[in-house]
Amino acid sequence: MDGTIDHVVLHVRNVYKSAQWYIENMEYENKKESIDHSSNGELTSIFLGPQNTNKEVVNLRLKNRNKSDELSVKRSRKHIAVRVPEGELNDYYHQLIQNGVTNYRDPESCDNRFAFVKDPDGHEIQIVESDQSPVWSIDHIMMPVTDPDRSLGFWIRNFDYYLKNRVELDSFSAYFVKPRGSTSEAASIELIYEPDLQLQEENNLWGHVSIRVDDLLKDWENLMNRGAPDLRKPKDSELSSALTATPTGHEIELIANW
Repeated sequence: MDGTIDHVVLHVRNVYKSAQWYIENMEYENKKESIDHSSNGELTSIFLGPQNTNKEVVNLRLKNRNKSDELSVKRSRKHIAVRVPEGELNDYYHQLIQNGVTNYRDPESCDNRFAFVKDPDGHEIQIVESDQSPVWSIDHIMMPVTDPDRSLGFWIRNFDYYLKNRVELDSFSAYFVKPRGSTSEAASIELIYEPDLQLQEENNLWGHVSIRVDDLLKDWENLMNRGAPDLRKPKDSELSSALTATPTGHEIELIANW
């Protein structure tokens, strides 16, 4: 299995307005647009990402919700993290604030190690320092977990990930996992465990993480044999994709490698 993260989906109220926000503030470019057909009708998606990147860099997929769906901005504690150069956190953060971006946690409140802002739909974006180019590329995708051992085992066993780094503090533990053999530009999954955390119902502004696999049918069969949830079989998507979920219920789409 390849296991590289291809893109992460965020649901938005107005896909063109949200895309313009990322283009203006994070210098993303519009990679492509697509129309998704579902029982709710046609929904527009826009794929965004830093300019001049390779296939290891994760794209952001903004997806319109159906007009009949009321978007909830409940705090699910999930977020994406983006990279800025080492030593330049404050400069990039203050530029965003000058542009009118909503502040969530400034660098000083985070011991000058990172900062948080919010996009127009309330998605939390962590800004971290990293010299792994390009600027504003996605560094990791955070997912809260209730059983870190089980969640680590899920990623390691099912997707051939490895534990890249871990942080153990009194209030929480963080585990960063990523595909074996991936480059420094590839994004990680951050599994956060807080002993006293009561996970809220997943807010419907979050979509899923999409992961590339080498052989969709074979890799899907392996997942099923290992007890992964069956949310959408490959045959239900004309053999183009499939859908499973982590032990905590975060959805994972499998797509054929390209």
